[in-house]
Amino acid sequence: MTSTISSTNTAVSLPGLIASLHATVDAIVAADPSGESLDELAGAIEQLHIVGNKIDAASMRLLGGYDAAGGAQIAGHRTTADWLATTTGITSPAAGWRVHTARALRDDLPETATALGRGQISLEHVRAIRGARRILGEDYAGIEATVAGIAAQHTAADLRTILEVIIQQYRPEVHDDLAEHDRARRRVDLSPGLDNTWILNGLLDAATGEALAAAFDLYAAPTGPDDTRSPGQRRADAWPRSPGAPLIPLTGPPAPGTSRSP
Repeated sequence: MTSTISSTNTAVSLPGLIASLHATVDAIVAADPSGESLDELAGAIEQLHIVGNKIDAASMRLLGGYDAAGGAQIAGHRTTADWLATTTGITSPAAGWRVHTARALRDDLPETATALGRGQISLEHVRAIRGARRILGEDYAGIEATVAGIAAQHTAADLRTILEVIIQQYRPEVHDDLAEHDRARRRVDLSPGLDNTWILNGLLDAATGEALAAAFDLYAAPTGPDDTRSPGQRRADAWPRSPGAPLIPLTGPPAPGTSRSP
């Protein structure tokens, strides 16, 4: 049976709408950006981001409906996430996240689903909101509309900060436990790589990460218009000169053949 979407005057099949969407997107992809002004390009990019959020909302709504109807099991798959990963080629963790998010938007977060459908927020915002909802439980329903409005006016990063404050107010003991849990997970790994290189990897809690980011902002800034180093190279040059040394400013990139060590 073909799904239809009704308006005041017409009923359009879902496959027909998808076909029209494909045609529109194909035309945009084929468009030559060199013929547009910078203002037109900037406006188009912003609008495409909004459209992308709306498409994500549509995808989540359809996925939620498919999941509720048991479509994956009828098709012979163990779970909806298994079906989604197999059908789309995305990883199992990504498929699981999308299914759980679709369920949350369908069952628990109506205001968030509406904001996503309007293109006002992104899936990054939804990820942050879902995290807060898991912590606050049923209490979150009372503030969901307010948070959705806040999300529409802030970046996803800013929203996470705001939600941390809300969690601290509603569940101070949970906030403290989460902060301690994040700190307990801290690690820095340094291992030899190929061609006389070293690989640095790690995980920092929020406070430590913010402090390090602030230090990099200060000490890894470009030294002038002639500084051609990439951001990653500038951060590497700002790294301590010796074990235990603080991050230090450099007057410029090291000269070829020289060392930063004292």
